[in-house]
Amino acid sequence: SICVYDRVTVVGSDENPLVPELFVEAVETYSRPVFSPPVFKAVVYQLIARLASQDRQQQILAQQLAGIQPALTYLEKNHLPENGVAQLAQMCHMSEVSFRKKFRQYAGMAPSAYILRQKLQRAKWLLRSGIYSVAETAEAVGFEDASYFSKVFKKHTGVTPTQFRK
Repeated sequence: SICVYDRVTVVGSDENPLVPELFVEAVETYSRPVFSPPVFKAVVYQLIARLASQDRQQQILAQQLAGIQPALTYLEKNHLPENGVAQLAQMCHMSEVSFRKKFRQYAGMAPSAYILRQKLQRAKWLLRSGIYSVAETAEAVGFEDASYFSKVFKKHTGVTPTQFRK
């Protein structure tokens, strides 16, 4: 969201819409004909507290991401490793249980669901390109069986890969 107040432009985010509102309130409080230092101070403190809270949330997310970053980087470039989630956990120097918990905190889903989503996104891109057949797409995204790929694709998208290509 963007709010223009005289010559001040405040750009907010959907994550924390209160920040621009508090900033505008601080400017309005400061600009009133009868300036009240205690009111202004309270609004500024509230704004600072909100910004500090937002910063802390970002730090927590960065810490969560840092723990599983090696696995995420691996998954961007490769298919699921042979030993599956256990190998991803090992890459991150965690137990499988800890890895699954941390991964779910970060991604909002289990590692297997995330991996499937990534595979289907890649498959959609390849199918849209029109260059690859359904079988080639299935193999490229890590499915050994094209018919199983078609079944999974249809279950999650509502259409077959062939229909999606058109």
